[in-house]
This record gives sequence, structure tokens and C-alpha cells, in this order.
Amino acid sequence: MLLVAAAIGTAVMVSLAVNDPGFSVEKDYYQKSMQWDQTQAQMGVNHQLGWHTSSSLVLSGRSGKLTLQLGDAQGKALAGAQVKCEAFAVARGTHPMQVELAEKSPGLYVGSLEQGRPGLWELRFTVRLGSDLFTNVTKLDAELLDPTLGAAPVGG
Repeated sequence: MLLVAAAIGTAVMVSLAVNDPGFSVEKDYYQKSMQWDQTQAQMGVNHQLGWHTSSSLVLSGRSGKLTLQLGDAQGKALAGAQVKCEAFAVARGTHPMQVELAEKSPGLYVGSLEQGRPGLWELRFTVRLGSDLFTNVTKLDAELLDPTLGAAPVGG
């Protein structure tokens, strides 16, 4: 009886560990480590370009609006870029979302998330403008809009 109880307890613990949505492993982590030199070279390119970004994520209900402001080294808005983002809530890193951002005005790019949750998010941007490639990884707290207050953010 004791042996059966231990086996059932172990099975339950393994099931809980495997199905935990808060547990995640970096996708292709081995391949990412093998490309360390390319990552460092890209960081050098990013520094050389001198581009600046400012991003925000605002949640309303279960969806979200992701914005990115993109400027050059002098602060001038960069228009005509292709912007993509891999976004995920740090608490649910196993479910990254691929978002393509559209230009709404010069230097302002906007995209939508189908699912959103309050908390800390990691945003991995890839920006192409002509032959230039710029990458940026940032973490930020998603703003939650309270529908009873209109557009006033609560929390942070």
C-alpha cells in the first residue's frame, strides 16, 4: 500500500511539473548559444546605427496594443521600416506571440496582441530599414486599462 501511494504521489508531482504554465525553457537555447558571435556582432551594429526605441504595451480585456517609437541617433523619426516583435509575458514564457507592427505615422509602429495579461513582458524587436537590421530586447510592465475608468491606466 505504501509503495502504491508513493508511486501515485510521484505521478501526480511529475504531472504538475510538466503541465505548469509558469515554467518555460528558452526556445532553441542551444542554437542561440552557438550563435553568440553573431549576436555580439549585431549588438555592435545596433550601437553603430544609434537608433533609439521607446515601446509600450497597453492591455484592455484579453487583448493588447503594442507600440514602438523608432528614431535615429539625432532623434528624427525613422519611417518605412518593417517591424516584427516576439512578445511574451515572463510568467508565461512558453507562449510567445509573433506580432508584425504597422506604421501609423512616421516612426510610430503599432501591433495587436490577441492575448494579454498584466505583468512583466519581454519584447524582442527586429527592425529592417533598407539594408539595415536593428534588434532590441526590452522588458516592461504592461499597462492595464480599467474599462470602468475609460482610458486611465491602473497598476503598471
